[in-house]
Amino acid sequence: MHRILCVCLICIGTVSVLAENKPRVFFGMFGVAARSLKWTWPVIKQRMIDPIEKAGYIVDIVVMNNDTQHDLVDGHKLNQKDLARIPGHIISTRQKDIDQAITTDCREHQQCSRWIYHGKIQQNAYRQMWMENRLGAYLAKHASKYQLACVIGPDFYPLVSLSPEVLPTLVQAEKIVAGFSQSDTDLFGKKGYSNGFYLGRPDRVASILKRYDAIMQKKIPRDALDNYETLVYKAFEHANLERLALPMHFCKMRASGQCQWQANIRHCDWLRAGRFTQDSSWQLLGNGVSENANKKELFSSWKALDKEGRWQVQISGENTLIQRLCNGVLSLTGF
Repeated sequence: MHRILCVCLICIGTVSVLAENKPRVFFGMFGVAARSLKWTWPVIKQRMIDPIEKAGYIVDIVVMNNDTQHDLVDGHKLNQKDLARIPGHIISTRQKDIDQAITTDCREHQQCSRWIYHGKIQQNAYRQMWMENRLGAYLAKHASKYQLACVIGPDFYPLVSLSPEVLPTLVQAEKIVAGFSQSDTDLFGKKGYSNGFYLGRPDRVASILKRYDAIMQKKIPRDALDNYETLVYKAFEHANLERLALPMHFCKMRASGQCQWQANIRHCDWLRAGRFTQDSSWQLLGNGVSENANKKELFSSWKALDKEGRWQVQISGENTLIQRLCNGVLSLTGF
């Protein structure tokens, strides 16, 4: 009996050692996590975390959550209990405390007004960057524990699965962080990289996430035509990193349950808003689709969401300074 017990204990100990010897991946999410996790989390788990785990990695999940408390999001009151779906470490900050921190930083550093956003859109954009920055600081502190870091917005609904074949390459890559190109911009000679998904070595990913600090410290130059994407591009330039655009695609799930496709803007070729149909899909959406995307899986995701009445196409940057410039309402004089 004692011999059997000893053998069992040895087996358990061996399994534990083997598990501990597996390489680890930091999987981070940031922002208003309760916004749509009840829809996005099962798909994030299936299409992003499961492929990483099947490739032999242990995944540790950390969420930097903006707790909106009683404030409405997309016209809906959020349920913070939805965060219990995540088997990881949840760090929440009240939105009013985030706003106070941003106000203090803007007053001190005088770096908050030079871009295309104003009013509520600007406030939400800074909240997002502030949360990314906090996640980046956490990741930088714990970077030595991980071979890779994967970061995604919690309202991102993956339309295709992450290919694990890229992981060994990124482990070895000194100067590369992977992202996606769906919402890249290229207007008036100003390049922009899609925000919200990063994969690479932890310290490299952290340097992109921490661009809020770099902006406040005037390490990243600003101008009046900056948008979220141009600042991501500038963060890559500042960190001397290249971006590897993976054939990943996402729609953004709102608190209403509507998932919006936000595709790229190139030389004022604006996508027209409308619902998905199979006949018009490539004409309507092809501007943002990667050549190497798993189109079968992408179509399946589109059709499933549309069948449920959850699919929307959004004109990225609608009613912004950029669209007014594209429409000839304003000129570049003075910029």
